[in-house]
Amino acid sequence: MKTAAVVIWYNPEPLFVENLKSYAEHVDHVVVIDNSNTDNAALLADVAGVHYEALHQNLGIAAALNRGFETARQLGAEWVLSMDQDSSFESENVSLLLANIETASSDIAVIGYSETGSTSKTGLRDVNKVITSGCLNRMSAFSRINGFNEDLFIDQVDFEYCFRLKEAGFRIMQDRAVQMRHNRGDPEPKEFRGRSYTTTNYNPTRRYYQVRNRLYMRRKFPQYGMQHIKNIVYATRNVILFEDNKLSKLAAMAQGAWHFVIGRYGPR
Repeated sequence: MKTAAVVIWYNPEPLFVENLKSYAEHVDHVVVIDNSNTDNAALLADVAGVHYEALHQNLGIAAALNRGFETARQLGAEWVLSMDQDSSFESENVSLLLANIETASSDIAVIGYSETGSTSKTGLRDVNKVITSGCLNRMSAFSRINGFNEDLFIDQVDFEYCFRLKEAGFRIMQDRAVQMRHNRGDPEPKEFRGRSYTTTNYNPTRRYYQVRNRLYMRRKFPQYGMQHIKNIVYATRNVILFEDNKLSKLAAMAQGAWHFVIGRYGPR
């Protein structure tokens, strides 16, 4: 059964090539889709067999994933390992994750790693969602729901994809034994009135997408409760109490809410 890894780049650094090498030898093909304004193919000069495509503009994570998955399909891949540029595996963890392909029933569409992974827990468990990075994706399921939602551009692209797969009758799984190195924003621990908090320090544009897309998710998938509204509340609190550039971030968040109301999606 053929496999491919698809990784999305944006203004890549040499370290991201090392991340790619951590899983490249475990799959049949590696596809790099570059959302940068410039061509960065030179970074891959010493890495053989990589299919690189420069988009010369930022089309968003969803569009880049769709482009990468289509390339993987053309290469004959039945499963795609989706990766972020700042994510990497230890060799044994890639092997553990890929081993699930051999026993996956036909209704399993996505197999992700556990963000709180513990080797003391083994086996797959059903979950509602997993992040895109470090996931195995069944290509036939991807085709069934027409891929990722490009209207969202970035933020919630992975969870929206998982929720639509579940609506189509597929299962989302998590392998609790698999761990991966992955960075999220620029997290910073803070204290306020004796309590500890962690803020991601996302820039204003990311805060815009965060609000707009999570309001969209709450409306489209109300069965998953108030998690998206709670996230917006916590993010607003963190910006006000802990983060720099408060006015720009709050203005971007307000704009995101307004664009949700008027139905404006795609890039900001």
